[in-house]
Amino acid sequence: MSKKYSLSTNQISASESKHKIILDFDKGNYYSLNMVGAFIWDELKEQSLSLEEIIHKVVETFDITVKECENDLHVLLEDLQKEKLLIVSE
Repeated sequence: MSKKYSLSTNQISASESKHKIILDFDKGNYYSLNMVGAFIWDELKEQSLSLEEIIHKVVETFDITVKECENDLHVLLEDLQKEKLLIVSE
């Protein structure tokens, strides 16, 4: 069974142009995601997704290779987990 990623409940987000602004309630910090990050965030708002599902959705939507997506996605997911904005479940 692969890991599933979902958004934590200690945040609120809003769209600004093609970006996503996130407010962490616990820390009082703001974060900004670019267009691809905002797309991923919106997908995770809808449902928990595995890494493979996220990659598939991003590659289908944007002009990016699977390899580029994997590399960038690992960094994004690690950063969001470190800030406790993302929940990982088995």
